Amino acid sequence: YEDGVAAWPSLRRIEAFVRFSHRLQYRIASRNIAVTPGLAEWLNDQAGRQDTRFLSNGANVERFRPGLPRPDTLPEQYALFFGALAPWQGIPAMLAATTESSWPAALKLVVVGDGIMRPTLEEFTSSHDSVIWMGSVPYAKMPQIVSNALVSLAVKDHAAIGDKGLSPLKVYESMAAGIPVIVADYPGVAEEVAAHACGLLVRSHPVDIAVAVSELHGDPERAQSMGSRGRDLVVREHSWDGVADATSNLIREAIAGTQQPVGADRD
Repeated sequence: YEDGVAAWPSLRRIEAFVRFSHRLQYRIASRNIAVTPGLAEWLNDQAGRQDTRFLSNGANVERFRPGLPRPDTLPEQYALFFGALAPWQGIPAMLAATTESSWPAALKLVVVGDGIMRPTLEEFTSSHDSVIWMGSVPYAKMPQIVSNALVSLAVKDHAAIGDKGLSPLKVYESMAAGIPVIVADYPGVAEEVAAHACGLLVRSHPVDIAVAVSELHGDPERAQSMGSRGRDLVVREHSWDGVADATSNLIREAIAGTQQPVGADRD
């Protein structure tokens, strides 16, 4: 509920109700499932019990895959950010990175999405040609955009996200598309990126982002190897089919633990 209020400030008018509603749902649910270990601990605290299960996010590996045709409106090479233009996404750091001397010459940053940080993006693009903002794009068209990027950015601001960790869909979808990722070193998916060498970890700082983009831009073989390892990881461990199966098992487990046998005393 804290993220909701940050992304949609109009919710502040009913923030007390939103908090109460969320906490009530956590407490009466037969099972809570969280997408990071840190969030699971937070949910246990909110629900007043210790049975939250951890199950990470994933991607549609049939839809997001390598080798899709590049949209005619995009340059041959580009870095990519896609997602809500929310305060925690590190938008100012990404924009500033494109002005650093280490950012590859002529490489554009393509931004897909909309949200509360839109004025910041509009102000920047009015005076800089290093960024292409596409606004909101239908989900069905995203795989082609992602598949043809040089690298995908998920450099969220530590100060904005806290210590609960994150499991961003954009990271799994980017890896499924076979492209390397540059992610902020926050709890959650960053550990997997490091362990499987499918991207680079950075601070959410313009210089760090620009240097990381430059490293992969200057070493296509390394970037391709990272992308291949990321694709293999998501297909193996984070496909939506696999996540759905695991979720189904947890739901069945919850039902089995709450249902009573037919004919049992229900008073």
